[in-house]
Amino acid sequence: MLNKIYFLFVLLLVYGSGISQTDTIKIKKTFFGTVYSVGDKSKSFGKISKLIKETPEADYYREKAFKQNVPILPINLVGGALLYLGVKQISNGYNSGWAYLGGSVAFITSGILLKNASNRNLKEAILIHNKQVKANNHTGQELKIGISTSKVSLVFNF
Repeated sequence: MLNKIYFLFVLLLVYGSGISQTDTIKIKKTFFGTVYSVGDKSKSFGKISKLIKETPEADYYREKAFKQNVPILPINLVGGALLYLGVKQISNGYNSGWAYLGGSVAFITSGILLKNASNRNLKEAILIHNKQVKANNHTGQELKIGISTSKVSLVFNF
């Protein structure tokens, strides 16, 4: 009977340790962009954002990254349009095309700088979130099996 209780205890311990899942977020840069993953599964940016919202300190940087990310697309579209107009004007022989090219360089550069700042703030939010999760998940659980010549013992510290 005592062996069955030990068996159930060890089974529950192993099962419980398999369920405990950390919510640490990993960032991986690829050729096509950034991939966010929790554990072994890739997650969308929206799901990662929901995880980050759970940590108030990290949510500040996440919100800052979103605010910086909003104007990037219109700025890059204006820069691309000015680039097109500049090349077209220069190919038709007009000197005014150089002004369009200068404007396009300014817009595209500002878009790149905003994107880098947004990525930096998002990375900081993820680092803060991961530190908080690691601090909260440290439970100090420990399982030791002691074997001596006269007995076998199982010690579980929590």
